Amino acid sequence: MNLLPKLVDELVDLMSRISGIDKEVDRVNGAARAGMKDRLSRVEREARGELSRPDVPLAGPDGLRLPVLHRSGGPLYAWPLPTASLAERLAAEFIVPRWLGPEEADRRRREENERLRKFYQDQQREREKREKAEFEKAKEADRAYWASRPI
Repeated sequence: MNLLPKLVDELVDLMSRISGIDKEVDRVNGAARAGMKDRLSRVEREARGELSRPDVPLAGPDGLRLPVLHRSGGPLYAWPLPTASLAERLAAEFIVPRWLGPEEADRRRREENERLRKFYQDQQREREKREKAEFEKAKEADRAYWASRPI
């Protein structure tokens, strides 16, 4: 049994959670009032204790890299996670503009999710209908073949 894929998945999950925690720590520390001495520590500093050297970045040009060893046309690295292209980010902005406010943005996301759910359900129904028709046609052709054979 190959343990590497499971280990890679676990490491990517851990690094994703660390990255999310660090972003939240940075947000909280950035929102703290000036003059406050106590700041939250990032994950690496909390795990190792205060260090005189800087944290190892999880992303960016000097960040950690975790290669995909069994690649089949996908991304080269399992970590850092692939980011959306500029076109994808712009498209997301047009779908739910940030200036709407959280309630309106949530409403639009729910509507878009419902629209996509219906679209994929319709596609599934059409595929099932088409496959059933193809099956019936093949069954009829099989019956015709066997009926035409001499006994």
